[in-house]
Amino acid sequence: MSVPVPHIIAMASDAISGMYRFTIPIRALIHRGAATGNVYIGTTHQMEIAPRSPVLLQRQLGLPAAVITALKMHGCRIVHDLDDLLWAIPDDNPNALSFTSEMLATMDGQLAAADVVTVSTEPLAEALRTRGYEPVVLPNVLDPLDWTVQPRRAVRSKPRIGWYGQRSVHRADLALIEALVRAVIDEADFVFLGDVPNELADLASRVRSFSAVPLPLFPAMLAALDLDLMLAPLAANAFNECKSNLRLLQAGMLGYPVVASDIEPHRALPVTRVAQTPAAWIAAVRDRVHDPGALRREGETLRRAVHAGFLVHDWVDRYLDGWGGRTAVPVHA
Repeated sequence: MSVPVPHIIAMASDAISGMYRFTIPIRALIHRGAATGNVYIGTTHQMEIAPRSPVLLQRQLGLPAAVITALKMHGCRIVHDLDDLLWAIPDDNPNALSFTSEMLATMDGQLAAADVVTVSTEPLAEALRTRGYEPVVLPNVLDPLDWTVQPRRAVRSKPRIGWYGQRSVHRADLALIEALVRAVIDEADFVFLGDVPNELADLASRVRSFSAVPLPLFPAMLAALDLDLMLAPLAANAFNECKSNLRLLQAGMLGYPVVASDIEPHRALPVTRVAQTPAAWIAAVRDRVHDPGALRREGETLRRAVHAGFLVHDWVDRYLDGWGGRTAVPVHA
């Protein structure tokens, strides 16, 4: 007689957070035969409720309280996930306007109603402890099946240095590397995936830029950039200190070495950490870009570290424990 497995329902706030917080571990659980489930992007009232199974929520501020009540009546375990310190979004980040005091009060109410709160990092957990919660830390992990395409490692006269992201939410972060790009532009080729910083508009003809791609294409596109070095600037503030090391994980899957700001998300993996000054960034990059062999070795060291501690197959059991799925009964036993 087969043992019933939980049917996990997740409602993610957006596709990117949903992929890393829900889809990757749920997919691995399905592949293992340890769960069934579905991930919805946004708020839905049409989900198939599985009595006594986990329901995962992420920033579902528009979800009526009656839905939570109905889920609890069915014996569902309500899990609320956070992957950002929403109470400390920097003023120059446009997302700050999306989280008014009323919305944050609603968030507090939803967290209080949850059976468990999960978070992506220990600093974020500590910040929530000061608000009276006892969250479970489930770090972001990657699935190697998503990262089968690797860089070409072409031979070239100049190293390729890259950054990816949206400039609108990384203004303070990108300010850290403006002077670096200007100082090293004759010594390296700079590549931007997503947005080129507005402050570098006068150099647009001297850098390479690519539009953002849909999430399923991102690993292959990042590999196609064929970088010799990746940059991970993060301004020092409470919001960034609570962020995960996802950017470093992605770089490591491709064997890209990284120069990163010396703040908490970057301290658990072997990357070059630098102070928040233009001179420190310029020196760190110049020390590396003219030794491609050393860059490759740094990238391989990071790859090994990511494979040793941040792949989904090593974490799915802990995800299932954190979500409470082991004691659940599915709809379709």
